[in-house]
Amino acid sequence: MAVELGSWVLLSLNEGEKIVVVEVKEGSKARLTKSRQLDSLILVGLEYGSSFEATKDGKLRPWVPGTKILDCSIMERSNEPDVEQVLANMGDNRDVEQDNAATQGLSVKQIEEMQADADVSSREIIERIVESSASFKNKTAFAKEKYLNRKQKKHMMIVRLIRPTAASIAEAYFAKGPPRVMYMRPDSLAQMLSMANVTAGHTVLVQENCCGVLAGVLTERLGGHGTVVNAYTEQQPPANPALRCFNFTPEVAAANVMVPLYLLPTVMDLPLLSEEEGKEQQRLQRESAEKEKEEKKAVGKDAMDVDGREETEEKKEKENAEEAGEGEGEPLRIKWPHTIGKRMPPLRMLSTARVALDDGADSLLIATKHCPEDVLRLCFPYLAVGGQLVIFHAQLQPLVDCYEVLNKSEQVVAMTMQETWTRKYQVLPMRTHPAMRMHGASGFVLCATKADPNPTPVDLLPAQA
Repeated sequence: MAVELGSWVLLSLNEGEKIVVVEVKEGSKARLTKSRQLDSLILVGLEYGSSFEATKDGKLRPWVPGTKILDCSIMERSNEPDVEQVLANMGDNRDVEQDNAATQGLSVKQIEEMQADADVSSREIIERIVESSASFKNKTAFAKEKYLNRKQKKHMMIVRLIRPTAASIAEAYFAKGPPRVMYMRPDSLAQMLSMANVTAGHTVLVQENCCGVLAGVLTERLGGHGTVVNAYTEQQPPANPALRCFNFTPEVAAANVMVPLYLLPTVMDLPLLSEEEGKEQQRLQRESAEKEKEEKKAVGKDAMDVDGREETEEKKEKENAEEAGEGEGEPLRIKWPHTIGKRMPPLRMLSTARVALDDGADSLLIATKHCPEDVLRLCFPYLAVGGQLVIFHAQLQPLVDCYEVLNKSEQVVAMTMQETWTRKYQVLPMRTHPAMRMHGASGFVLCATKADPNPTPVDLLPAQA
């Protein structure tokens, strides 16, 4: 699969040391480092998963993954079948000076001049640094390989193209900054999807503050068959930068419906409109928006005229009363609650959310920056009986409060709370060990199934006559 114009691409730099998200379009550039940028148009036509070396002149040179500048692997060069004999012949680093500037023959100024010279490649810089190092030849094979890897990451830029998926985008945004995604690691996100039992054809109610990562993953899982009701708490729909990185088709993207959380009770009171009535409501909403814009302009022009301002306010109140349906013979109009300073969502989204939540949501997922207990009390009534409830939080105490509320309500069963924990391992010959640097905290997950508090009794074994 090749990169297309207008799509989003993830660039993994130096084996995941940094991940850059870029949109492939004219004028867009990917910032690899503070001083190096890459024009996104040169990515068009390249295959996902391929690796390249970013040169100093802003071009890409094919690169084979795993290529080493110098061969320092003791296991590949040794003919000894016994590992203990190999280690005995390899020696150690007891006589090597670690932090001594005298061991490097090149000065910092000379290295910077080579980096600024366009005719000197990154490979040549590393080779010259190795040749000028007095302690390199005394190092063990493992130490030499680590030394070359550090120099390669410092002086070379290896770029790998990654196709945006649920796993890659979750990993990219977590690497950018764990607070952006509420400290939700990819393994925690995968566990939430498994507990929520999200499949095609379901209706999912979600309230998240993870830059759109959770909503995008749910939309990808549905694949255009179902609805994701994304309830937000802001005055206007959030940007959700991660949501647009999935390269959704219009059909799949239409499954994500954004509705203000404070409007959910009003949305459920809306009548189910036919197609003609829906079009009429959209026309009335557009006319109302145009009138409001014209009134703002008129008020701005007559700001110093008190009488004119009062007439404008009276006219506005009169038109609002007419729009509310108080006049006789007026078509069906919806009376909204007080929304000063808040932009109304499109009527299409509200109608879609009304139809989707009519029978209740199949799953409810919460990963919010607000108090989870407050969000739970607002969203729980819209979860259908038998639906799955999943709440994620970086701290334990907020989920303990939710646990107590659900336990006292007697409306859930199979309630569990657990902490997800995953650790990466380095797998290399004779030096396999856990990763030394990784984010240890992965948050806590509360899962439950909604039950009917007053079930209708059913006689499984009818009484014999």
